[in-house]
Amino acid sequence: MIDDPRWRSFPILNRLYGQWRALRANRSNPASVPFSRAWEKLLADAGIDSAEARAEADRDARQLAEAGLITLKSFPSRPRLIDRVIVPFASEARLRTLFGEPDAGSIHPALRSVLVAFEARPHPRLESRWSAWCDELLARHDARRSLRPLDGTAPETLQDDLELLYRLTARKWPPHTPIRTASVELGLHSKALEQAQARVETALAMLLGEGASLESLGIVVSTPWLLVNGPLQLEFPDGVTVDLAPLHGLTGVSELDLDRARGLTTTAVRVLMVENTKTTLRQLASANRDHSTLLVGASGATTPVRLFLQKLHCGPALFHFGDTDPDGYHILEQLRTESALQITRFLMDYRPEHGSVPLNPRQQRLVQRLLKSPALADCHAELSKMLAANQLGNFEQETYGPPALDAWPFY
Repeated sequence: MIDDPRWRSFPILNRLYGQWRALRANRSNPASVPFSRAWEKLLADAGIDSAEARAEADRDARQLAEAGLITLKSFPSRPRLIDRVIVPFASEARLRTLFGEPDAGSIHPALRSVLVAFEARPHPRLESRWSAWCDELLARHDARRSLRPLDGTAPETLQDDLELLYRLTARKWPPHTPIRTASVELGLHSKALEQAQARVETALAMLLGEGASLESLGIVVSTPWLLVNGPLQLEFPDGVTVDLAPLHGLTGVSELDLDRARGLTTTAVRVLMVENTKTTLRQLASANRDHSTLLVGASGATTPVRLFLQKLHCGPALFHFGDTDPDGYHILEQLRTESALQITRFLMDYRPEHGSVPLNPRQQRLVQRLLKSPALADCHAELSKMLAANQLGNFEQETYGPPALDAWPFY
C-alpha cells in the first residue's frame, strides 16, 4: 500500500507520530502493547479545540483508520465517538517510512557510535567522570533502556545533546554569567539554553551528582533581581548603607549587590514573601502604605532570594504567601530547606473547588514526596486533602481578591 504523503500534514497524525517517536522509534524489539493515546488527550496535545477543528480531526482519523495506518477504539455505549487511537505493530514501519524515519536496526549502531566517540574524547575538567558517565549511557543503550534525558531517538540529536553537555562542562564559567550570554558563547541562539534547561540540568545531576545545576556552574538562570517593597537597608563592607525605605513602589535589588552586601536589616514588623510577582506582589505593594511589611518576590529559591534570606539579620517574622498547588508547596519547602529559617505559611490552606482541574501524574508524585518532607510537616494535612480529592482546588492566590494587609490575620 502506498501511503499519501499529505497525511503528514494532518495535525492529529503529526502529533501522534511525535509522541510515538519519542517512546518507540529507537526500539529494536517491538513493545508488548501497541502504542495508543486517548482521543481527547491527543486533541488537546495537538491544540485542537474548536468545533470545526475537532470535526476535521475526526474526518482525518477515520481516513487514516480506513487506510489501516491507525485503529480507532470507540466507546461501547456511543460507537460513533472515538475513545482511543492505536498504532498497530504492523503500522509502525509504515509510519517510519511516511515520516522518513530510519528503521531501528540502523539507528542503534549509529547511536552506539556516537556514545563510543564521546566516551573516548578526553574531558579537560572532569577527567574520568565523563568517560564513566558515557560508559553508563552505553550500558543503558546496549540493554535497550532509555537514554533520557538525552534524546536517543536519532544519532544527530544525541550528538547535539552530548556536545552541549561536553562544552558546557569543559570550561570554567565566570560567576554570575547570564544564561543567555552562556547560550550565545556556546554557539546557540540566545534562548536555546533556557529552553533546554530542565533537560540539561537533569543530565548535569546524572553527570556531576545530585544538586548539580547551571547555577552551580556559575550560570545565572533566574532573574538576577530581587523585587522588594518596604523598609530595607543594605550594609556594604566599605561602610556604605543603602536605604530603600523612602521608595514606595517595587524596587529591584541586583543579585550582585545582594552578594556584595555584608548584611540586610529592616524596620518592618514582618517579611512577607510572595510567589506571584506579576500580580499579587504588585497589588500588595500598592496596599503597603505604612511600610509595616517588607514584601519580597519569591517565585522560587532563586539565588537572589537565597542571598536575601542568608543576609537578613534576625528580627522580623518571616511569612510566605504562595499558590496552593503542588508547585506552590514545593517552593515553600525549598525556601525553608535552603534557609533553615522559620518561615510561616500564609493563606496557604487547601481550598477544594467543584470541577477543579485534576492532578496530573507529575503533580501526584510531587504531593506524595512532599508528604514525606519534614520541612512541610505543618502542610501535610493540606497536602493529604489535595491528594484525596485528586484536584488542584482553588489554588491561585489572586482569588483572594484585593489585598488588605492591615486586615489579614498574620498571627
